Amino acid sequence: MAEGSKARAGRLVRLSQRSHLLSSITVHSSPVIARQRIDFERMTLLVGLHGAGKTYLLNVLNELLPGWQVSSSTPPAGYDFRDEFVGSFEMRLGSNGASSDVRLPLPRIEQVPQYAAPVADLDVTMVSGFSAVSELAMAAQEYPLRHEGSATFSALDAAGTEAMGRILGHRYTDIQVADYDYDRMFFPLIKGLRDDVPFTTWTLSGGEFWVVYLLWILRGASDKEVVLIDEPESYLAAPAHLPLAEEVARLAEKTQCQVVMATHSSSIIASMPPTMLRLVSSAPEGTRADRVSSGEAVLRALGRGPLPVTTIVYVEDALAGRIVREALIRFSGSEHGRFDVIASGGASEALGAARVTRRSPRLAACAVLDGDERTKGRPPGTLFLPGEGTPEHEMLLAVENAADEFARIIGAAPAEVRTSVQAAQSIDHQRAFARMAGVLGLDEERLLTKLIDWWLTTVGVRSEAEFLAAELARTAPSRH
Repeated sequence: MAEGSKARAGRLVRLSQRSHLLSSITVHSSPVIARQRIDFERMTLLVGLHGAGKTYLLNVLNELLPGWQVSSSTPPAGYDFRDEFVGSFEMRLGSNGASSDVRLPLPRIEQVPQYAAPVADLDVTMVSGFSAVSELAMAAQEYPLRHEGSATFSALDAAGTEAMGRILGHRYTDIQVADYDYDRMFFPLIKGLRDDVPFTTWTLSGGEFWVVYLLWILRGASDKEVVLIDEPESYLAAPAHLPLAEEVARLAEKTQCQVVMATHSSSIIASMPPTMLRLVSSAPEGTRADRVSSGEAVLRALGRGPLPVTTIVYVEDALAGRIVREALIRFSGSEHGRFDVIASGGASEALGAARVTRRSPRLAACAVLDGDERTKGRPPGTLFLPGEGTPEHEMLLAVENAADEFARIIGAAPAEVRTSVQAAQSIDHQRAFARMAGVLGLDEERLLTKLIDWWLTTVGVRSEAEFLAAELARTAPSRH
């Protein structure tokens, strides 16, 4: 069953509570980190300027906890990279408050770091876009020597498939994944259809593979694992940042792992509960990681406050407003904050309101009308929603033509979807989706969220929605 924004918000609140794994570290001595206690929630975001120490802090956590990346690594002769990470730390674990003193570098037996209880029961994995692409390069050298038949593929569930589409802006279907074993190292294989065109691991873009790799790591995480993610927004366009963070949160809750993530993404920072955020900064005594009052306060501290509204977009009704907002978020990234979208009550009202607002010396204005207004001789500069009919008609038609695909997205039977479309088409268009949701036994808000999100990625509609977002961006006054 697909979920809406309320479910995602509730998950973030739950993940902003204290973790059952790593609860805090107290720094007693370090050449880089100031003496302090740093608390960690079930999902914690490290934010700050470049060079503040976010990645260094992740690396320290990676050294403090046992993991396959550490135990399987042997430093070159005559050099030990772990000498870069020294100091004395106290780690507090779980709700029972068990603590362990750890001094870096750790003692080793045959180059394998030794961990004392209760730390030894945990596991850590550190991942970044760079490490993912490096794994891809290594696997590519080995893969031609093996036969794909040795890998057992299984279907990716509907939630995972939908998340890929929301993150990457394509329509994915028939996704299958497998663990590929090369020299006792595992690697994700994936295949399926992207916008109805076959793809495999080896034909993915760098950004697509990074998303596949990160989500594969999280799907396989255990309830005793701490996953460290360095800049998940790497390789990705701005509209992908928040959907990726939301999917990381979904998988973290599902697997009960803990996530510590360093990020520069404004959209991620602004959308997370402030209890998740730690502002990493350079101080005279060393790097600090402090709690914050709000995401907006963090963005101001980083010189990236919210964008001022520069353009008012007038639409016919609330549904059109939702479509325009989603198109802006998906196809213009953080720039969507420059737009305010207002439902005017009709085409003439939207055109009139835009005409009046254009008199303002500080604001731009534009009217975006339903597709059925295209042939009515509207003024130059008027923009339109995708399609040639009302948005209700266009979306119902899209579902009717792809009932099986949409059924998988919402977790319903295709026959139920077809019946719901017929019921919706038989009544006034303004009540169509309430009727459709009733037939399917879904909340109307949840149905609309999934429907709009899916519709904007369908063939033909996506290009029109991208054009609309680009035209609105050109309407907005320059900030320079």
